[in-house]
Amino acid sequence: MSEKEIKKVKSEDYKVDPYTIDTNDKVLKIEGGRRIETKANMGVFLKLFGDSIYNSDGSAYREQLTNALSHGCLPAIAAGHDAHVEVEIDFNKRRIMVTDVNGMGIPWNLMNEVCTNIGESGNHDRSRSGQHGCGMFSFLKMTTTTILETKSRETDDHYAYICEGGKTWDEIGNRELKEYGTRIQLTVNENVKLEKIIKATRDICQYQDVKTYMTVIGSPSEELNLTNY
Repeated sequence: MSEKEIKKVKSEDYKVDPYTIDTNDKVLKIEGGRRIETKANMGVFLKLFGDSIYNSDGSAYREQLTNALSHGCLPAIAAGHDAHVEVEIDFNKRRIMVTDVNGMGIPWNLMNEVCTNIGESGNHDRSRSGQHGCGMFSFLKMTTTTILETKSRETDDHYAYICEGGKTWDEIGNRELKEYGTRIQLTVNENVKLEKIIKATRDICQYQDVKTYMTVIGSPSEELNLTNY
């Protein structure tokens, strides 16, 4: 068949019932017709997500630190345990580590949920991080790769994962935690200003009821090199 003889598609060739959406109906029963589904490259989507939802490296870091303070330590302290947060900022390795020591840790079933669902959160307190179920993925603003190790006080689960690009989480053999709690390790991009991360740590922790110890290694400014600030 030549190009001029190609048959044009007419609307009557496809029998599809008209449909109007009643916004009061939560369940839409749609029958017949052809469906088109949205597809996305998850790696690209998550990178754009990390860049857009957090307007600065400081706000992205705040999510990670506040997770340790409010989700890791405060419930443990309320239950009578002596929990605290340790932050290590290493200029030489461009690495940030945040650990809630003797905290709550993350049970495996909860970890599985927060790593596979974006936008769903059990946190309904607007004063705490992760309100929209996105706090776990805030690291994508600062790096493409993170290592998370946790030991759950509730279930005694002890495991570690590496996440690259936010798309997949692969279990690894790291078992360095001696006490209950969670450690997140970020090797940050070159454009992340670690001096600002130090300042953000001070600004956030001075208003918290949780002891926080910060260690800074290899700073080009000698006055920023410190142990247990």
